[in-house]
Amino acid sequence: RLMLDEAQSAHLDRLWSDLYYVSQEALLLVDVFEQLWQYATQDADPKAFEPLRQPINNRAAAFRRLLNDSEPRHVESLVGWAERAYRRPLSSSEADALRELYRTLRAKDLPHAEAVRLVLARVLVSPHFLYRGETPGPALAQVPLSDRELATRLSYFMTSSLPDTALLAAAEAGRLHEPDVLAAHARRLMKDQRVRRMAIEFACQWLHIRDFDTLDEKSDRYFPSFVGLPRLSVMVLPGRGGLGANAGPRRCAGTPKPGRGAQCGP
Repeated sequence: RLMLDEAQSAHLDRLWSDLYYVSQEALLLVDVFEQLWQYATQDADPKAFEPLRQPINNRAAAFRRLLNDSEPRHVESLVGWAERAYRRPLSSSEADALRELYRTLRAKDLPHAEAVRLVLARVLVSPHFLYRGETPGPALAQVPLSDRELATRLSYFMTSSLPDTALLAAAEAGRLHEPDVLAAHARRLMKDQRVRRMAIEFACQWLHIRDFDTLDEKSDRYFPSFVGLPRLSVMVLPGRGGLGANAGPRRCAGTPKPGRGAQCGP
């Protein structure tokens, strides 16, 4: 109370609650208490611990109810996440298939967490996640991209990742195809730290210098000056690429050594 306001206290409480939930501390405490009680019976009277038994058991029972109540919400959250992974709304049959897979796994006595992991794996191996498909026009006819397809193209081109919330909102509103709206989001993404990925991936593939800073084929005897910073500059300049302040050079660790370039990473 002396250091945190109400909002900060509520946030801290939520973090503790999340930690207790993930660690399943209430269930672990039952086992710990039983081990402590058994240890106390060896050379002492364990009655001093008995008043703790019922509160611990009650707390564990309440936590089990919480686990059971939260399982359906986990499944629905997973279905919602699959929509993000597929970069489009799920059809009713696709959403029902994921729910049915979860129910099938639970019917085989798999724990809730294991069933969720397997459904998650099913989403990650789906062609809808692995490939960015677009709806073609009839025959050879050219058709404009949908707003969602446009959001996917723009996001993967500039950030090598899924569209963010703002981009998806513009696509859902049906306005992303408008030139002013599209340009505004492109300028916004130019200020995103993730745009560094485009500078590195595009430029390094275009100039065929991927991993050039790690190659050691150049003869140190005939090219003694082509080490360290000269080698590094070949990698740094494409990273700048004129894409703004956030598209700067790759981060480098350590100092250049004779015969070896500085170690860089995206």
